[in-house]
Amino acid sequence: MFLFYEKKLMDKISKSDVDFLIEELSKEKTKEDIKRKVIDPIFMYIIDKVYPYVIVTSVIFILTFLIAILILFMLVRK
Repeated sequence: MFLFYEKKLMDKISKSDVDFLIEELSKEKTKEDIKRKVIDPIFMYIIDKVYPYVIVTSVIFILTFLIAILILFMLVRK
């Protein structure tokens, strides 16, 4: 009996906590704070870490493309 009462009480508390959380997250100021303080820093961190790999990959792609054009030009000239 006690466990059943405790479970119902926990369900009510959990439901009220979830409702409160949803209500808080729906506020425009809270959304803006989350975006500015959480999402933007995480995004900038990821960009900072990935940026060198993007540059290296781009350079390799451009060099491969130039070599392919050079080979094609040499084959056509023969």
